[in-house]
Amino acid sequence: MDKKEVDVKHKGSKILIADDETEIRDLVCGFLTEAGYKVYQADNGKDALDLAKLEKPELILLDINMPEMDGTDVKVKLSEDKSTANIPVIFVTGNVSTSDKVEGFNLGIDDYITKPFSLKELLARIEATLSRRKFYEEISMSDGLTGLMNVHYFKKQYDLFFNLAKRHKEPVFSLAIVDVDNFKEINDKHGHNMGDFVLKKLSSSLAEILRKTDIVTRYGGDEFTIIFPQNTKKQALKALKRVRDDIENKTFTDADTGKEISFSISAGIAEYNDSYENKAQMFAEADVEMYSEKKTKQKGT
Repeated sequence: MDKKEVDVKHKGSKILIADDETEIRDLVCGFLTEAGYKVYQADNGKDALDLAKLEKPELILLDINMPEMDGTDVKVKLSEDKSTANIPVIFVTGNVSTSDKVEGFNLGIDDYITKPFSLKELLARIEATLSRRKFYEEISMSDGLTGLMNVHYFKKQYDLFFNLAKRHKEPVFSLAIVDVDNFKEINDKHGHNMGDFVLKKLSSSLAEILRKTDIVTRYGGDEFTIIFPQNTKKQALKALKRVRDDIENKTFTDADTGKEISFSISAGIAEYNDSYENKAQMFAEADVEMYSEKKTKQKGT
């Protein structure tokens, strides 16, 4: 079979094959390895469950009829564990009835493939399943209004950066919290549509001006978070100054309504150092600095 007939977009993805038939398992393993996946093998349900918990594959090809623990029981156990519950599963089986398929889908499997199967079909089903999962993950982690990633994505990335810095004492990174000044007043005076316009304008400015490697997220409401990899606080301040220069002391027109608006932002930045016992302390420092700037502005008006 010519693998070029199937667009392999997810090369490097980890796939676990659990099947007690050595010939089938070896054939599929060799084929998928050649296609560019990283493949793990198990010849029984118990080993499959242990490997899934250890390696956290992106997808599991799970034979239903296996010794020690069948595929159905493995899927139940996977679903009970938060660390493996969201791993896509394709059941691999011989002749199966409609009721068996219904039972499988009720367990939360993603697809079925019946033996004997075409390797081309198997590859297509794997790619389709991985693409669906990636699509839904992106939806669940993106903000519908601004198009930025959301708080769930931020928490995953912040966890990663903080833990890496804590473990290796580097690389340095900085965290910024950005908030729109007087946002409630904007909504009350001009309406929520104008408030949305302001959020989208700030989002586009952040996305266009900051580096591609900077992680910009809408944390919630009118608050945004930015992770600046390998940036000191001084460097992050310079980056945010470019954003301020792009939006402050200017008037923007909402093309949909023709209304004009001006707005400003407040920001707080914390640079990682090893004195932080946990990521909440670093976040709190940036948050306090942001509110301090906001209060200073209010006193000056």
